[in-house]
Amino acid sequence: PGNVRELRNVVLGALALGEAPTLGGDAPEESAEASLLDLSFRDAKRQAVDTFERRYLRHNLDQSEGNIRETARRTRMDRSYLMELMKRHGMR
Repeated sequence: PGNVRELRNVVLGALALGEAPTLGGDAPEESAEASLLDLSFRDAKRQAVDTFERRYLRHNLDQSEGNIRETARRTRMDRSYLMELMKRHGMR
């Protein structure tokens, strides 16, 4: 991850998928899971969905070598909606 926000999203995504994140060095006392659970349901869900969408898009774009049309086909997603999601997540 390139910055703290990306790292936080990776950790939250791992938690949303039921994976335990592995931390090296000095881990903060308050776990990422606890901070996620401290959010309102709406905010926690939004963060989990955002993280999933970014990871899903990145994976499928990588698999399609950045080809938007191929990514839309692979994901069975309308191309215009794919472009909207990419824009929302700063991917284009």
